[in-house]
Amino acid sequence: MIYAVHLRLFTIALLALTTSGLRAATLTNFTLGATRADTNRLDLGAYAGGTVLEIAMTGIINLTGQTWKTHPDGSLINFVTDVGYGYANAGATNYPTSFGGDGMNHFPGGGANYNQPDSSSNAFAFAGALTTDTTNPATIRYGSVVGTFTNAPARSDWFFIGYSNQVTVPPGGAHLYVAVVDVYYPNNSGQYTGAVSVVDVAPRLTIRFADPTNTLVGWNSATNFTYQLQSLTALAASNSWTNVGVPVIGNGTTNWATNPAAAPAAFFRLLVTP
Repeated sequence: MIYAVHLRLFTIALLALTTSGLRAATLTNFTLGATRADTNRLDLGAYAGGTVLEIAMTGIINLTGQTWKTHPDGSLINFVTDVGYGYANAGATNYPTSFGGDGMNHFPGGGANYNQPDSSSNAFAFAGALTTDTTNPATIRYGSVVGTFTNAPARSDWFFIGYSNQVTVPPGGAHLYVAVVDVYYPNNSGQYTGAVSVVDVAPRLTIRFADPTNTLVGWNSATNFTYQLQSLTALAASNSWTNVGVPVIGNGTTNWATNPAAAPAAFFRLLVTP
């Protein structure tokens, strides 16, 4: 992607400007049933490589047909009273320690990533770290919404969505799939409601003097994108664009590049790659 802006360095007169800011427009609304596992994951369609997607979820599902009800991040709606599953409650002191952890449920809002009656590695769902340490940030609780861009995903191919997440489609494009994390689905009920939005990452270029001999050209950036500022002194077919500095990796804030104010006018453009 190329975004161009023409700036006269000494008058700082803005002649052209790209669209501004990061914004999102809803593209797809969907429902995700509680029985959507890794094997029957929901296909939300194909997206071009480098597209930034915002996925947002709401709703409540039931994982046992009794009192184990969860939010999209796997936290509990209420206290679990199902026989044998009290360890899912926040602060419970009988959380399984088969695969690490101190025996306490530290998950904010409760929930669990391990089926204690099983007591083997099969007690873990298809996504998330294989540990019963509830302080490990890589754990993913039952009832959580997860996604993948792989049509035959391994454990490491799934990413956590929860209430919301912003992800970038891999180069070459891919389908986006979503699912609900669990180990046993026949008694699951309910559904989450979701929306996928495409985030507009078009930057807005601005300029200011750094000192009497240098100017700063800045732009709003998005993570996972690389930006290369280029310039020339006259818009002519025979002229070539010159890189200003080195490529800059976006960090979600405003990035700046320094350019000498040696010419009476300069034109800038920004090359953006995922």
